[in-house]
Order: sequence, then structure tokens, then C-alpha cells
Amino acid sequence: MEYAFWNTLHDGTIDTISGRIPGDITLTVGIEYLCAKLPTSAKSLHVTLLGCDLFQYSAYGEKASDDLSRIASVEPEVLSAVAQANYVEVCCVAGTLKAAYRAVELRLIEGQLISQAELEAAAVLYWSEWSKRR
Repeated sequence: MEYAFWNTLHDGTIDTISGRIPGDITLTVGIEYLCAKLPTSAKSLHVTLLGCDLFQYSAYGEKASDDLSRIASVEPEVLSAVAQANYVEVCCVAGTLKAAYRAVELRLIEGQLISQAELEAAAVLYWSEWSKRR
């Protein structure tokens, strides 16, 4: 299960979720600083989790929810991710997201597929410029 993209989306917020489980779900991830380094005028990316059979968010101290609209309403902010045996655990600012899926597609809002390498190159460029400003 691919999960490196979660770490590259550090500080991005999951703004919308569409689709159904089991099946494919598409997340709109607001990540303006990274989009500024990609060939898009948007401030968000689309992440499609193909063959998703688990997508569950648990705010700290609360019961886990798999209600996609409820998860989107709290706009989880992504920090990092680690692979577990059968799912990916995404650490968010206010809770934990668990997801299991077969594959992932990353797209600009305009629809163009982007690779993990392109996403990482944009992040490296951003953080390099950021550190020079400091």
C-alpha cells in the first residue's frame, strides 16, 4: 500500500471526500504551499484511494467514525503516516486516520495525474526556499 504521499502532504487538510466504501474515494486536500510549486492555479489536490475498504477517523478522546461526510466536516490536517500490517495510520493534528486501499492516484484539480516524484520535488523546492528565508 502506497503511503509516502501522506508524508508529503504535511499540513494539508482533507476538505472534501466523495465516493463510497468499499470502492474508490476521492479526497480534496487543501495544500496551498505545495500547489504553488506545481503546474496548477488551484490550492488543492485530488487524492483518489482506489479499492478503499477502510477509511476511519478518530479524533483524540472520541469514538472512531467511518462516516465520510462527518470526517470531511472536521477537515483533518495531515501530519505524517506509517504503514501498519493491513492499513496506513495517518497522524493528524487532532486525531488519527486509518485507511486501507489497493492503490492511489494523485491529480491536480484540473485532472492531470502527478507522480510521487513530482509531488516530492515540489515539496523539496518549497522547503528549500522556506529554509533560505529563515
